[in-house]
Formats: sequence, C-alpha cells, structure tokens
Amino acid sequence: MYSLIILSIVVAIVVVSVMLVSWSTHISMTKNYTLASGWGNYKKFKKYFEAIEWDYDESFKRSLFSSGTASEYHADILKFNGNGMIINNPISYLLVRVYVYKYIDKNFKTKIKWWTNSK
Repeated sequence: MYSLIILSIVVAIVVVSVMLVSWSTHISMTKNYTLASGWGNYKKFKKYFEAIEWDYDESFKRSLFSSGTASEYHADILKFNGNGMIINNPISYLLVRVYVYKYIDKNFKTKIKWWTNSK
C-alpha cells in the first residue's frame, strides 16, 4: 500500500518537474531570442495563433513559421508579428504545445505522409 503511494508521489514529482523545466526553457528562449516580449495566457495565444497563416517545414518537426508576419513556433519560442509571447504558467504552456502539435498533425502530417509515400 505504501509503495503505491510513494510511486504515485514520485511520478507526480517527475511530471511536475518536466513541466517546469519545459516552461522555464520557453521563458528563457523567448526572452533571449526575441527583441520584445510580453506575457500571455492560453486564450490570448489561441487568438493570435488563429490569425496567422502558418507554414510547415519538415526539416523542423513540431515547428511552424509564417514568413509574411515574422511569426513562429520553434525551439520553445512563440513569436507573433515579431514579438515574443511568454505563456504565463506551465499548465497553459502544456495546452499551447498540445494545441500546436494537434494543429500540425491535422494540417500538415497527412500531406507529408502522402508526399513521402509517392515514389
């Protein structure tokens, strides 16, 4: 019984640690690699994200770019119209990542699979 409780606590600590490291990397990368940045939440992210026409480069898995607007989701950096957006908490940042990954899978992965299978 105690071993199950201890295992649950250890798993929870590992999950929280991974989320915090990922979020802190996002904060650091956005601050260091954008000229200007501000804070935002998941709702604000979706508003800005949905206003952009995104391009996908299969060289950078899980990244999106938009040449016309200087926007990108790449290497934990969120940039809209040249300005970085720092997500204000680790849960929202996890939701952002899931949203972007689903967007890529829905809008680009089927095209890529078709392209790679047509030899």
